[in-house]
Amino acid sequence: MNLAGWNFVELDLLTILTVYLFLYYGNEAVVGFAFGQGLIIDLFSGSMRGIFTFLYLIVFLEIFVGSRVFDIQRPKGQAVLIFLAVLLKKILFLALMALFSFDIVFSKSFLLAAVLSAIITGLAWPFFFRLFDRL
Repeated sequence: MNLAGWNFVELDLLTILTVYLFLYYGNEAVVGFAFGQGLIIDLFSGSMRGIFTFLYLIVFLEIFVGSRVFDIQRPKGQAVLIFLAVLLKKILFLALMALFSFDIVFSKSFLLAAVLSAIITGLAWPFFFRLFDRL
């Protein structure tokens, strides 16, 4: 996997779903979702056990703390929270990989890909919120 290249640019649907659950269902639903999603990813991935559970719980914590600073009821606050959550998750993931593996190096292309991924996810949230409302 090329963590430092353009393959790292993606739409982070799980973060959008986490913010949606936080907005409409509260803390308990989000903690359960984040823990369960991280556990499932940990079980089916070849990575270290617990890393994705930790990352998704950190995403919840960022949303919880960020909702105190930004108004999560308004579209601008939701976009900022999603942008920051995706960016924090990607940077923290690379930092954890660099901490436990000696093959990962930081690069400008990773930072650009992480910011671009956060921007794409931050701009795509209204479509997915409407889709989740219809489901």
